[in-house]
Amino acid sequence: MVMQRLSTIPDASVDYVFADPPFGQNIYYADCSLLWEGWLKEFTDESKEIVVSERRSGDTFKELSEYKRLMTLAFAEMYRVLKPNHWATIEFNNSDGAVFEAIKSAVTYAGFEIVNMLLLDKDQKTYKQIQGAKGEADVVDKDVLFNLHKPISFSLDPLDVKYDLEQQIVGAVRCHLQSLPDRIKTDPIKYSDDHRTTATINSMLMNTLIPKGISVQCLNFSYIEQVCVRYFRKVGQRWYLRGEAIGNGTNAELFQEEIKIRDEESAIAWLRQILTPGPKTVGELKPLWMRATGLLPLEISQHLDLDALLRENFWKDTDTNRWREPTSEEREKMNDSRTLHVLHDAERFLVGSLKQQSSDSERCNWIEVLFNACRSVEERENEELPALRDFDPGKGYQMISQLFHGILRDRVPIEMFIRAEKQARVASSRLKDVSPEEKQEKKESKNKMQQEFDW
Repeated sequence: MVMQRLSTIPDASVDYVFADPPFGQNIYYADCSLLWEGWLKEFTDESKEIVVSERRSGDTFKELSEYKRLMTLAFAEMYRVLKPNHWATIEFNNSDGAVFEAIKSAVTYAGFEIVNMLLLDKDQKTYKQIQGAKGEADVVDKDVLFNLHKPISFSLDPLDVKYDLEQQIVGAVRCHLQSLPDRIKTDPIKYSDDHRTTATINSMLMNTLIPKGISVQCLNFSYIEQVCVRYFRKVGQRWYLRGEAIGNGTNAELFQEEIKIRDEESAIAWLRQILTPGPKTVGELKPLWMRATGLLPLEISQHLDLDALLRENFWKDTDTNRWREPTSEEREKMNDSRTLHVLHDAERFLVGSLKQQSSDSERCNWIEVLFNACRSVEERENEELPALRDFDPGKGYQMISQLFHGILRDRVPIEMFIRAEKQARVASSRLKDVSPEEKQEKKESKNKMQQEFDW
């Protein structure tokens, strides 16, 4: 895809926009067209191509930030030509969360409202998606649909007109929900409980009200939700008549509403809920993750790393390449492995030899792991602790104090900062109880460690 302005299309003249943006660095479109362009003797200007092309040089070298900038310009043109209070749909697919965030930010910067995000499951899979379904590759097997709205500033109709529209909506929705169970039984291929969503109800209302000559200028998802919540019952993302059984009426299914992701703790709970029915590959999880986190503010979503959450809280079967809830024995191994990993990274960070960057939130997590390790050794020093066999609590408390000094309060969630602050305070208190001989011994140990790293 090459960035081009839609200069021939007037402002606010298009009823609907559908776009399928380029997939970051997954496909180099100009390279794929090289044979045809050579034959036509017309070549793509790669400096304008919207891709992440870090393997190139000069004007064609593009990092993710440039990809985001060009996508923002493209979405801004879509926004310009779209009529106010109209809709656009963006189909996207990428297993890299950073690229997904770039698209999300570009859409927002262009002026669109992200109303919801749906999954598009294409029956015909690619070769790599078939591999992913077999657990042989980490490939996203579904696309995500961004439903975007171009807002409009308008005043509501007089109360009598608004009330009449509200009653028209209520009547149409009630009729739709009353007849839906019979339609599902009669034609289960065409109809399902997915026809209870606000998106489907919006489409139904458009088809019902417009032929009656009723103005639908005020009709949007938020207004439909505002009306329906007063007359109907919403379970998960689906609407039901009040008193209607959820299920077949006799053996009604117990419906568990999907957990909303707000922070790391709720993200882990969400993953646990998604994995409870059965193990899943990363390719199966990522579209669901993108949908669940797509509407989160950037300051929250950028701190949630799906791969890290899976590694730290769940178990990956090497035979199937699928993630699941670990057994007690597997969780013990995970805890040992994570503690050793944190010790490794924290030690190297403090002596300046850690190659990758670490965030303030990550260092708060290190403090918690180190603090728990210190307490475990102190409380159960005679027991067998595989990961902590040679761990010195004094050294751990010293590392906690050093790590906390570099953490800024406004860069982490307040609850995380307060917890790390308390643990650092306890660590400082414990260090005061250490004898001068022990302090000298720890200093020599640190110098030795520094020399080993330098070597």
